Amino acid sequence: KIESLLTGAEALNAARAEAEAENDVEKKAALYCDRVKPHFEKIRESADSLELLMPACGWPLPKYREMLFLM
Repeated sequence: KIESLLTGAEALNAARAEAEAENDVEKKAALYCDRVKPHFEKIRESADSLELLMPACGWPLPKYREMLFLM
Protein backbone atom coordinates (compact mmCIF):
# COMPACT_ATOMS: atom_id res chain seq x y z
CA LYS A 1 0.00 0.00 0.00
CA ILE A 2 2.88 2.36 0.73
CA GLU A 3 4.47 1.50 -2.60
CA SER A 4 1.20 2.27 -4.36
CA LEU A 5 1.00 5.63 -2.59
CA LEU A 6 4.59 6.52 -3.50
CA THR A 7 4.13 5.43 -7.10
CA GLY A 8 0.98 7.53 -7.35
CA ALA A 9 2.73 10.55 -5.87
CA GLU A 10 5.61 10.21 -8.34
CA ALA A 11 3.18 9.98 -11.25
CA LEU A 12 1.28 13.00 -9.94
CA ASN A 13 4.49 15.03 -9.66
CA ALA A 14 5.51 14.09 -13.20
CA ALA A 15 2.10 15.10 -14.55
CA ARG A 16 2.25 18.38 -12.61
CA ALA A 17 5.71 19.16 -14.02
CA GLU A 18 4.40 18.55 -17.52
CA ALA A 19 1.44 20.86 -16.91
CA GLU A 20 3.58 23.57 -15.35
CA ALA A 21 5.89 23.56 -18.38
CA GLU A 22 2.98 24.65 -20.57
CA ASN A 23 2.79 28.42 -21.10
CA ASP A 24 -0.66 28.59 -22.67
CA VAL A 25 -3.18 28.96 -19.83
CA GLU A 26 -5.95 27.01 -21.55
CA LYS A 27 -3.63 24.14 -22.46
CA LYS A 28 -2.25 24.14 -18.91
CA ALA A 29 -5.77 23.91 -17.50
CA ALA A 30 -6.57 21.02 -19.84
CA LEU A 31 -3.39 19.20 -18.77
CA TYR A 32 -4.30 19.60 -15.11
CA CYS A 33 -7.79 18.31 -15.82
CA ASP A 34 -6.81 15.42 -18.07
CA ARG A 35 -3.42 14.33 -16.72
CA VAL A 36 -3.02 15.59 -13.15
CA LYS A 37 -6.48 15.19 -11.64
CA PRO A 38 -6.83 11.45 -12.50
CA HIS A 39 -3.95 10.68 -10.10
CA PHE A 40 -5.88 12.09 -7.14
CA GLU A 41 -8.23 9.13 -6.80
CA LYS A 42 -5.49 6.51 -6.83
CA ILE A 43 -3.49 8.40 -4.21
CA ARG A 44 -6.61 8.91 -2.12
CA GLU A 45 -7.46 5.19 -2.23
CA SER A 46 -3.94 4.28 -1.10
CA ALA A 47 -3.96 6.82 1.70
CA ASP A 48 -7.41 5.77 2.88
CA SER A 49 -6.39 2.10 3.02
CA LEU A 50 -3.23 2.97 4.97
CA GLU A 51 -5.27 5.09 7.35
CA LEU A 52 -7.38 2.05 8.22
CA LEU A 53 -4.28 -0.01 9.05
CA MET A 54 -2.79 2.53 11.43
CA PRO A 55 -3.92 3.08 14.99
CA ALA A 56 -5.28 6.59 15.48
CA CYS A 57 -2.35 7.56 17.72
CA GLY A 58 0.10 6.68 14.92
CA TRP A 59 -1.63 8.65 12.15
CA PRO A 60 -0.37 12.26 12.33
CA LEU A 61 -2.90 13.76 9.91
CA PRO A 62 -6.57 14.47 10.48
CA LYS A 63 -8.76 11.72 9.07
CA TYR A 64 -11.13 12.54 6.24
CA ARG A 65 -14.22 11.96 8.37
CA GLU A 66 -12.75 14.26 11.04
CA MET A 67 -12.18 17.04 8.50
CA LEU A 68 -15.76 16.75 7.29
CA PHE A 69 -17.16 17.49 10.72
CA LEU A 70 -14.70 20.09 12.05
CA MET A 71 -16.49 23.27 12.94
